[in-house]
Amino acid sequence: KLELYELIRTNDVVFEIGEMPQIVCQRTWMIEIFKNLIGNGVKYNENAKRIIKINCIESSKDYAFFVEDNGIGIAEKFHEKIFELFRRLHSRDKYDGTGAGLAVVKTIITQHGGSINVERSSFDRGTTMKFIIPKLILKSINEGEEGET
Repeated sequence: KLELYELIRTNDVVFEIGEMPQIVCQRTWMIEIFKNLIGNGVKYNENAKRIIKINCIESSKDYAFFVEDNGIGIAEKFHEKIFELFRRLHSRDKYDGTGAGLAVVKTIITQHGGSINVERSSFDRGTTMKFIIPKLILKSINEGEEGET
């Protein structure tokens, strides 16, 4: 099973990252969220050059993060099912994995008052995942901690 580092190292991956806010949060769960979304964007992608775009829109009450790829896309009928534990849309022969990644991501986000959904996806044109994290939740998680991400 390839880890994210190996996936990126062994593929031609281009990152386009927009301006990111400096937020106070639990670093480990933000890493887990981005690791899964980026990993899926690289893994479920058959292009010679794999493009991952990450952006954030800040509002007065939350942060909306967007992770976009140019991969194989997700059929609309699966937009909700992909967040179910151990849900796989492809055989293990074609794409490695357990089907737990997006379920873990959704659990982390919803436990912190946020949401995640498929913002846009089309066959062979990629997918944009959107997740929202409320600002109040981010502040209360780390009360008394010093680390910022």
